[in-house]
Amino acid sequence: IVVIRSDTNSEQAFPTLEAACAVAQDGSVIELRYNGARTESPLRIRNKITIRGAKGFRPVVEFVPKEIPAAGYETRMVTLSGGGAVDLVDVSFILNVKAAIAADAWVLVSTQRADAVRMQRILVTVNNTAKRPAAVVEFRGGTNRMMADMEMMTTSQMSNQLTVRVADSLIRGGTDLFHAKAILS
Repeated sequence: IVVIRSDTNSEQAFPTLEAACAVAQDGSVIELRYNGARTESPLRIRNKITIRGAKGFRPVVEFVPKEIPAAGYETRMVTLSGGGAVDLVDVSFILNVKAAIAADAWVLVSTQRADAVRMQRILVTVNNTAKRPAAVVEFRGGTNRMMADMEMMTTSQMSNQLTVRVADSLIRGGTDLFHAKAILS
């Protein structure tokens, strides 16, 4: 797993995707230079980055929920917030929904005040034999706070909303493609 910085074109290797995302800056590319499946913990992204399979490789990212002490399990695998954006290119993702873990939803990409989610030539497999609520992309927003923010926005700011694009991809399994969730403030 290599982070390629856009400003210097330098490369730095990391043992996990989580570690690579933690240091990636706006415009960075995280290149997955491996074949087959690797298990990864949930990710948090606040910058505009690309995660892609390197040329000649076919990486598979299998997410495993992370237990957070006193809070339960993290069931949102990629959390995109604070104006972040992610391009997912030439990668396969596996999400195994666990029946024994109580959760309001299992989500591949959860967005809150994010700019863009773009998926190109990806394969998403959601194994959900327990038929729990699951989604590939979740839109999270506050109702009261969101309305107050919208009243203060100019027309140009309102046009800069989340963009989701899925192209040349296959999404399969027991899941919804999109889910909208309001958070009361």
